Amino acid sequence: MSRPRFPASNVSANTVKETAELLRIPRLRYLARRLGIEKVVLKQGSMYIYFVDDNNKAYYQSPMFGRLLNFLQANPRRCRIREKNGRRSFAIADVPTVEEAVALLNNVLSLETI
Repeated sequence: MSRPRFPASNVSANTVKETAELLRIPRLRYLARRLGIEKVVLKQGSMYIYFVDDNNKAYYQSPMFGRLLNFLQANPRRCRIREKNGRRSFAIADVPTVEEAVALLNNVLSLETI
């Protein structure tokens, strides 16, 4: 069975890049779950990572959270700790793509714990 052929004008370089970015999202979610991150948002060139609520004190004493704190200490100009409506989060600047977000979380996973 042959694949349907599409005219070259229908598939642009931007479409290919956007598709590649979309295919990286499951990996980003997987890495976030490994680090105990509840939600990841990429917006306006920054990555916002949201954590579980205060009731889960064991998470905040875990090695995974220690790795995130280690990253925060190593990158103080790039990271901000935020709390909004009782939810804690980090804002990490200069993360314009899903590819860079995946690389950043891989880097965090490779760090030592505090």
